[in-house]
Amino acid sequence: MNDLISKAEDPEKMINQMLIDMTEQYNEAKSEVAQAIAEEKKLQKAMEAEEAQVENWSKKAELLFQKGTINWHLKLWVAKKNMVI
Repeated sequence: MNDLISKAEDPEKMINQMLIDMTEQYNEAKSEVAQAIAEEKKLQKAMEAEEAQVENWSKKAELLFQKGTINWHLKLWVAKKNMVI
């Protein structure tokens, strides 16, 4: 019987280890969430920049169309090829 008792784990130690493990998991999750939020902000900023480019080129296309510029489609094609996406 004494062997069984001595082999049994100490409940206090088990709880302390569980708390340590949970704290580590919490800290890892917190770090991952912070990274995800930072990446989301970065992607949002990039998307807004691309949307501004689209708006800019749309306005230019409209102006060229209104002026009746013959080669407007060629100019837009060249500009599009030069855009960084």
